[in-house]
Amino acid sequence: MKKTQIVVIFIVAVMVIFGVIWLGSQRQSSVTVGLVTWAKSGTVVGSSELHAGKLFLEEHPDSPVELVVLDDEWDRDKTVAVIEEAMKDGMQFFIASHPSKCTVASMSLFEEPNVLMINTASTSPALTGQDDYILRIVADAEQEQRAIAQYIHSLPGNRILVLQDTSNLPYTDPAFATFSAELEKLSEWHIVQHKLLVSDFDPGELETLMAMSLRISILLRIWKRSYSEICLP
Repeated sequence: MKKTQIVVIFIVAVMVIFGVIWLGSQRQSSVTVGLVTWAKSGTVVGSSELHAGKLFLEEHPDSPVELVVLDDEWDRDKTVAVIEEAMKDGMQFFIASHPSKCTVASMSLFEEPNVLMINTASTSPALTGQDDYILRIVADAEQEQRAIAQYIHSLPGNRILVLQDTSNLPYTDPAFATFSAELEKLSEWHIVQHKLLVSDFDPGELETLMAMSLRISILLRIWKRSYSEICLP
């Protein structure tokens, strides 16, 4: 997701929460909203949302919203811990930009109507159709991947290398399953799947894999041509 999109989504999320709590806030000096993200300096998503939050408050100095950063470092266990601690302190409203693995781990915390989570990033189908109080403002993985497959189908070619990040399997597993099923339904593309941990990405390994895939593709074309010639009457 582009940085500008993240900023716009965050501002929309803050405005939605502001609308939900406006009437009640007339009797309160402030309403605390927890921003659940990776707050480390330099993280693209976390820093963008922190700056977007500051911008919102600068432009709305009379807003009753008070933003509190809940740094979960995009770790499932820490996500649950920081949200539970905030809830014990009376926090009811949250905005999250963490990956699907964190939302899936903490989704049970939002089954009652006394809390609300607006999620700007997680797309796992495990969150789809749930009767809970998590409001996602992004399409789920199945919608997303079908759209991507349809776009790939419109391009020239017949082989595609898919690099699957193993650090967020609640998203990437169903995403790959939906993408590959949709693309295979639309056309005869050959999909090469390669799993890797993005933080350990090795360009040299990828070059070797791509070269190997090219050789396989050439051999398959030769075999198909030879087979056709043999089978022709």
